[in-house]
Amino acid sequence: MRICARCHRQITDQQAYETQDWPSASGPGRTLYRHLRCQHRPPPTQTAPTQYRGYGRAG
Repeated sequence: MRICARCHRQITDQQAYETQDWPSASGPGRTLYRHLRCQHRPPPTQTAPTQYRGYGRAG
């Protein structure tokens, strides 16, 4: 069974897909599968500032 590396859904035999070899320094590596027309959406972009105040700041 092939799982898409972008959307994490199963790739059926009727769907077109691409492969990419992902090497590993400590083992045999792996092969990634991706749909050619994937419904993957990028994560939302943060548009408001956070409440981060920094480290070591006396406040």
